[in-house]
Amino acid sequence: RETKDFWFRLAPEGPYVDSQRDNKAFGFGGGKIYLSEDNSKSWAHSAAFADAENITFSCLLKNGNILFATRNKLFLSTDNLRSHREIVVKNRDGSDYRPHTPTNPDQPGWYFHPLDGVHTWEIDGREMLVWGNYCNVLGGPVPVNIYYSTDGGETWTEITRNTGLPQGLIGKIGIALTKADSSRVYALVENENGGLFVSSDAGKTWALTTADRNIRQRAFYYTHVFADTKNQDVVYMENTSIYRSADMGKTMQSVSANTHGDFHDLWIDPDNAALAAAVATGVAILPAFILDDASAGDWSPGAASRWWLHHSLEDLSRSLEHVGSRLLLRRGARSEEHTSELQSPY
Repeated sequence: RETKDFWFRLAPEGPYVDSQRDNKAFGFGGGKIYLSEDNSKSWAHSAAFADAENITFSCLLKNGNILFATRNKLFLSTDNLRSHREIVVKNRDGSDYRPHTPTNPDQPGWYFHPLDGVHTWEIDGREMLVWGNYCNVLGGPVPVNIYYSTDGGETWTEITRNTGLPQGLIGKIGIALTKADSSRVYALVENENGGLFVSSDAGKTWALTTADRNIRQRAFYYTHVFADTKNQDVVYMENTSIYRSADMGKTMQSVSANTHGDFHDLWIDPDNAALAAAVATGVAILPAFILDDASAGDWSPGAASRWWLHHSLEDLSRSLEHVGSRLLLRRGARSEEHTSELQSPY
């Protein structure tokens, strides 16, 4: 839908879809939590959950466990929502971790909250889930910490005070990992002595690579960091511009080309190296999307995914036309016919 000032998309009917993985989707609404096994076409599993409207994040783990949070409580289901239990996170001294007691009970803030972008990574053959906590400042200050789990959410380890990270009051933290090196972690930290920190041993120790104010200003609003998927030394930071560094943040340059001034998300094409090489040849590149929903496989898009796909492709096509290119759309299994068509000049 659109007005003279803006356009927007309505959410699909049914439970609010909070997270997805392969064919599974986790949703909530109306005092219940839901689990779909066909990408939100239907909801095979559900359970009563009185605080459903206050769910702040959820994650479907590789082993089938479902982790979800409601402000200051964390829950885990290991049996497709037939049951769920609260997970009590421990402080370093072994005591139970609880967020602060708000100065205004009517404004408690959101505590358990996901980090930007991807939430889980494979580290030394195990899935690691990382999350942080966040506070609505109306409720009063709260310490912000980084936690990770490698056992499906059963136990958690805090790494906020590990060697090399700043001391004192910690604010918002952005986290990024890369498939290029499972031990490389970046953290953009709001702190008096904050900046971009890098770890090459999966978060055990850290080093500050830059404290440049261009990536630290208005930290509560920005503080976004993304790691390249092919090169562990390439990292992007978002603020009023997008900054790219090829040396872990020691030096950086703006790559936003004055397109905008308010950046909050970034998708890095895993094939970016191949695309860059293709552009370097000087040969015209034809963007193409082939929808193959006929071949057998473990995953197929549901109604919600197809709805988003349609509008995303429509938007991409308009963008390409604006720069003198076009998007080729085809349907069916990839074939020699498609390959020949893509190789032909246009």
